[in-house]
Amino acid sequence: MTRGSTITRATTSVPNSLSSMEDSTSPYFLHNSDHPGIVLVSHHLTGANYNNWSKAMVMALTAKNKISFIDGSIPCPESDDLLFGTWIRLQQHECACGTMKTWMEFQQQEYVMQFLMGLNESFVQTRSQILMMEPFPPIAKVFSLVAQDERQRSINYGLYTPPDSVAANDSNSTVAISAARLNSKPKKDWPTCSHCGILGHTVDKCYKLYGYPPGYKFKSKNPHAKAQANQTSSRTTEASATADSPLASLSPAQCQQLIALLSSQLHDNTPATPELQQPGPSVSSFSGIFSLSSVSFPNSLDSSAWVLDTGATHHVYCSLPSFVSSVPASNSSVTLPNGHLVSISRIGSVQLSPYITLTDVLFVPQFQFNLLSSTCHPLSQVLDYHKLSTPHTTLVNAISSNFEPTTYAKAAVILEWQAAMSEELRALKENSTWSLTTLPHGKHTVGCKWVYRIKYRADGTIEQYKARLVAKGYTQQEGVDYLDTFSPVAKLVTVKVLLALAAVHSWSLTQLDVNNAFLHGDLHEEVYMSLPPGLYHEGESLPINTVCKLHKSLYGLKQASRQWFSKFSSVLVSTGFKQSASDNSLFVKINGNSFIALLIYVDDIVITSNDHENVDELKKFLNGCFKLKDLGNLKYFLGLEVGRSSKGISVSQRHYALQLLFDTGYLGCKTRKTPMDPNVKLSHDEGDLLDDPSMYRRMIGYHVLQYVEATVGQGLFYSSSSAIELKAFADSDWAACPDTRRSISGFCVFIGDSLVSWKSKKQHTVSRSSAEAEYRSMANATCELMWMFSLFKDLHINHPQPALLYCDNQAALHIAANPIFHERTKHIEIDCHLVREKVQDGRLKTLHVSSQHQVADLLTKALHPTQFTLLLDKMGTHNIHSPS
Repeated sequence: MTRGSTITRATTSVPNSLSSMEDSTSPYFLHNSDHPGIVLVSHHLTGANYNNWSKAMVMALTAKNKISFIDGSIPCPESDDLLFGTWIRLQQHECACGTMKTWMEFQQQEYVMQFLMGLNESFVQTRSQILMMEPFPPIAKVFSLVAQDERQRSINYGLYTPPDSVAANDSNSTVAISAARLNSKPKKDWPTCSHCGILGHTVDKCYKLYGYPPGYKFKSKNPHAKAQANQTSSRTTEASATADSPLASLSPAQCQQLIALLSSQLHDNTPATPELQQPGPSVSSFSGIFSLSSVSFPNSLDSSAWVLDTGATHHVYCSLPSFVSSVPASNSSVTLPNGHLVSISRIGSVQLSPYITLTDVLFVPQFQFNLLSSTCHPLSQVLDYHKLSTPHTTLVNAISSNFEPTTYAKAAVILEWQAAMSEELRALKENSTWSLTTLPHGKHTVGCKWVYRIKYRADGTIEQYKARLVAKGYTQQEGVDYLDTFSPVAKLVTVKVLLALAAVHSWSLTQLDVNNAFLHGDLHEEVYMSLPPGLYHEGESLPINTVCKLHKSLYGLKQASRQWFSKFSSVLVSTGFKQSASDNSLFVKINGNSFIALLIYVDDIVITSNDHENVDELKKFLNGCFKLKDLGNLKYFLGLEVGRSSKGISVSQRHYALQLLFDTGYLGCKTRKTPMDPNVKLSHDEGDLLDDPSMYRRMIGYHVLQYVEATVGQGLFYSSSSAIELKAFADSDWAACPDTRRSISGFCVFIGDSLVSWKSKKQHTVSRSSAEAEYRSMANATCELMWMFSLFKDLHINHPQPALLYCDNQAALHIAANPIFHERTKHIEIDCHLVREKVQDGRLKTLHVSSQHQVADLLTKALHPTQFTLLLDKMGTHNIHSPS
């Protein structure tokens, strides 16, 4: 409709409508700052904060003169009115999709899971019960349940509770408390709890259901409450009495023992009503084990009895004359189960029997009971048998029956290790590893020892007891016992390149293991070894100076690895394999359309091929030359866990990370989002010197371990749909080191979307400008790309297009593109101009990328969590534990 039209019925309303939209006092007026994404209230609506949120929202809408659209005071215009569209835009519609409710429930579950996983092992049963609840409880209820469980433990295992506190469980006392709180209100207005039936509160705030708050003071107006302290009120519901009973967690057998104990107590004590004892912990004896209880019995514990307390951190003994030896403990204190802090008088040793002596036992005058801690010296942490008494040896053998002995004397008495050593000696004899002879004059011998390892399957069962005879190579003399020790090993970059290419080309991946690989290497030097332990020759008398003259390499010899690789490579080359010049541990064979590549790391072999028949033939041939073990599809290699599907190959180091956390005791620790703190940068010239620098080093190590704990399942994913295209990102942090002013270079190389190589290193020289630092980093990335081209050539992978090199510094890109030397470039070293040379040859193409999307920026400096996570996702990382 145009202004001035006279043929429609809304002609007279058009000017009014337009004036309403242009008038700043009209609700229809839209300011330039008004848009759908504007934030009216700073805090989000969570449900619990509705009152505060609604007040703030009403104030914001009133200030913008839009409250009329919410309370309905402005009616909806006709559909043909010009203001109808504006009214629709300004009208707030109720969301009916339920997405926000689902998201809030999901967030509540996340909060609950984080809270439950942060609890220690003492809450395992409580955690399991909460996880089984239907519907899933909110975080507030979960916290109340855990707090109630913790409080119940402190009651059951603490000191004696005064009768006034126990009497507060009586329903009359609770009614009195509720009435005292609500005496100012008419009785008809008092709420009634549907759980306990008491006036003054509702079921969602019932203390009997959710637990009493910390510091709650029980009160009672019933004068007979003390006499009824150990009795349950008849007006308390059966369910509540069962839930509050400290005997609810006892098994039927323990209940029968408790009944028998009660019967004996009733027969032994003449008074019909048991009198309360003095304040102190009460103990009941079940099957010879003393356990704390909340019910007191007179004369139920002898003064010399010990209470086994799994929560105690130290042994406590109440009789000072029974100490074998003791020393004064000055300025020392200990916390009792009831939370009281008491001082320690002396620390000493107590002898329980001729075989058992407790050390570091505390003498606390204010505590009149004997506590035996089970966590001071757990048997699982004892490293040797000499620290244990004779009666405990059987227990330790049962706990750790699958142990790896450290000496021949320990292994010789175990049948499994005897068989393993016999098998190793038989293999050495069949291989003609040595011959017995007399030690020549002027020669010396190399010692030897047995090394014992247990190999486990993926399910944790024992696969093999492996005993290996190892020479003590550290006694060898260079130039006499060996000449050279260098041996090439597979590079991790080569492994990742093969995995990425295998994912794209659907090549098979097979893993082999060579049994006693080093024994196949021929020795060219004259080496004599002492007789190994366990080598017997029946009916043969040996001279005194009898030794073993080695003809084959043995594990532990410094030249063993080199001799084995020389033997293995010569066998492969004789069958038509060609050794790669880019990586000497890589061997490639092309026969028509058949392709096969072999990568070796010491005695671990990985084979990838597009022809299964050729792989089977190669395995048969190698098994004839060396005794092999076929491990099937590649699963674990050089610490990398490999998983494969039709979508690609997943690589992670989960097992290594878990082992690292286990060794350092950081399993279940708090997590960090980044491995480094971006706000900390130390210098020699700033701040005060630390008296103990090891403390700071440990703090840095703990920070890294906390990040590892958060990313245990994080790894790389090599997609099967990725393109065969080399690209790299290079970046540097100019003058990053405040002391040396040297820059830090970083680069990462991709094959399509698959990350295969990355490096971060401080530059050798000081860069005079940020452009020089970036240009030097580009040179490092160019060297890696050229090596990749060479590796592709050995693998017969065609890559006709130039590699892409991304950098966020325009000056460095101009230096690489323009072959002009001037004042800004003459200080740059000549080796850095490799970038310019490869650009001119057409093998490299430089491109600009913004600093926000510069992936290599993650390798040059510590970043904040948001940017760190963004760049980490761009690298193609994924977490195997996250839902797909």
